Amino acid sequence: MPKLTEDALRQQIQTGTFLPAYWLTGDEAYMIHHTVKRLADALVGDHMPDMNLSRLTGERATPRAILEAADALPIMHNHRCVLVCDFVPGDYDEASLKELAAYLADPCPGNVVVFYFENVKPAATAKWKTIAAACETYGGTLALNRRTEAELVKLLCTGAGQRGCQMSAATAGYLVRCVGDDLNTLLRELEKLCAYRPGRRIEDADVDLMCSKTLTATAFEMVRQINRQNGKAALRVLQELKAQREEPVKIMAALASSYVNMYRALAADTAHRPAAAFAKELGVKNPNALGYALNDARRLGSGRLARSLALLGQQDEALKRLPVDGYILLEQTVVALMAVAKGAAR
Repeated sequence: MPKLTEDALRQQIQTGTFLPAYWLTGDEAYMIHHTVKRLADALVGDHMPDMNLSRLTGERATPRAILEAADALPIMHNHRCVLVCDFVPGDYDEASLKELAAYLADPCPGNVVVFYFENVKPAATAKWKTIAAACETYGGTLALNRRTEAELVKLLCTGAGQRGCQMSAATAGYLVRCVGDDLNTLLRELEKLCAYRPGRRIEDADVDLMCSKTLTATAFEMVRQINRQNGKAALRVLQELKAQREEPVKIMAALASSYVNMYRALAADTAHRPAAAFAKELGVKNPNALGYALNDARRLGSGRLARSLALLGQQDEALKRLPVDGYILLEQTVVALMAVAKGAAR
């Protein structure tokens, strides 16, 4: 069977036409957990879950344990579900893996094995491919990755409406930029905002007041103010980070990361490449980061971006080597970056 889409899997769950095996991967932990729960509920539900639902995790998820659980007959029900979390094929001999792959080719009728990964990243080795390929051939594989900003904005606006509140696309986008694109975190912050503004419209100011911004998002806001020559606002952001006792080394790293993303965004733009696709090729954890950075990158241009990165490298080295007050050095860095952004001489 070809690789699954989320819509195809949703259709299978709705119609009860399950495959004998699923291989769920990706970097969106919330969606993996949500999909596993939906499969388990649809397959077993309240039909003697103690007997018809097995959970094997980590060291307990051996090929022998998986086979024993998958080969057992359902009790007074049509299905039996075996949830296998963080199975590592590389830890086992080839004979055991081939035996497991052979079972997937000829499974016990009605039984479904769901492989999914929370703390382990599947590797591109022969042993891993033995099981992944068997799941793809005789079952289905699905990668559940982080959503684009547009998808997250739509989800947040819909979620606010379902909770009796209103949220504009602009505010939803601002929330994503403030707290990141992890879906679990976003939904948790949405619950908080809707509890604070029941039945009302959620505004940017509510996000500022109620939500915990990531260091990356805060550093990005500082960079935006630097590039707009708003030194007072940029230094105010730095003071907020100091009040939160963020380590100067981490703040400097977050600043540098913002400028690196601007440089990447400009490179993608110059090459007429979609920023999100380019980010994925580079292995950028947050594929939306380059899209956020593009406008500022265009404003600065490659020359001033290169000078900014060189300056950050020098300041980072000074921070780590010299006996200086880290926050004072960061203030000097902000002022120097503003001078570069203005086009002043180095």
